[in-house]
Amino acid sequence: MNQARLAPMGLSPMRCSPGAVTFLSCVLLVCARLSGASAQPVPDAAPEDSRDLALIETETRGVDPVVGRFFNQRIKRFAAALGYRVRAPQDAREAMTRFGLGYPPSPSELWTLMHALSAKRVVFATVWISGGQYAFRLQVGSADGAGPYFSEATVTPADLLSRLEETLTEVLPPPGMRFEVPGASAALAQDAAEGALYFDTAGPPPVPVPRHRPWRLAMHGDTAFGFSSDGFRNHTLGARLDYRFDRELALGAYVGYANLAGRDGRVASLLAYLQFEDRVPINRRGTLHVPLRLGLGYLAKNGPVMRLAAGFGFNMGDQAEATLELLAPTFWLTQETLLFSLDLGVEVGFKL
Repeated sequence: MNQARLAPMGLSPMRCSPGAVTFLSCVLLVCARLSGASAQPVPDAAPEDSRDLALIETETRGVDPVVGRFFNQRIKRFAAALGYRVRAPQDAREAMTRFGLGYPPSPSELWTLMHALSAKRVVFATVWISGGQYAFRLQVGSADGAGPYFSEATVTPADLLSRLEETLTEVLPPPGMRFEVPGASAALAQDAAEGALYFDTAGPPPVPVPRHRPWRLAMHGDTAFGFSSDGFRNHTLGARLDYRFDRELALGAYVGYANLAGRDGRVASLLAYLQFEDRVPINRRGTLHVPLRLGLGYLAKNGPVMRLAAGFGFNMGDQAEATLELLAPTFWLTQETLLFSLDLGVEVGFKL
């Protein structure tokens, strides 16, 4: 079992840049390891104006999501026993989305989140699998500038609960208290080369990624503007079930109602096709993307259909997303001729 690593830092976020905060955190991290001394809680010099604690939803990588929920529950229970008022992970998620904070958050982003929620401290946990055992990292930030505090451990499933509570004791001080860097390691903090060496050779654990939800149900509708002598207009409305191989590639099956321009007025038909999609992300968090689509199918009582599409997609929360198809050339092969149209489409998808 790995030893916990504690890295307290007592600088105010209002006096240093995020880059300096991150570097100094790494320097003091190796200081605590080399000194071998345990940090003890001491009275917090800053006035205690809040007992709120912001809890960021635990991120899991290659681990059943129930483990993440277990971490959230145990952290909430432990913090409440210390005297904190624990804010729900939903509050942190909404604030991170509103302020455009990255995930996982940097130390400076932790402070931004705490100020946004008027919280005293924030806790963020990551869980993954290492060598057949659970590995986890806890990160605690303080609105008064103390910390951030880090701790990592690798444990068997049977020891997970006891090791989690032990680690929380090491990184989460009670309200009105803070951890202080042992005096014996203060001189080491002046050695930038030592900190740079640790930063280069002892990298952080794997970067967690959002839990992948492979299935998606989408409601899709579009209008086809035909390029022919009569300038037809076709309208379709239906549903599509997608399987996402990863965050970019997906294969889906669409079935929908088609309202068509016929010789003697409007007629109804059934449109079905298989669609391949490749997403091009626009931002690093993947909340904005450009979908590139190819659909091959059949229009009942008419003939084969080939559809190409590109547009703009964006997330609407954690489980819903919207897509606007701004350019969708479509070929309709009937018994008499080949027709061409440009379609405009809109859809709303839900992750299952």
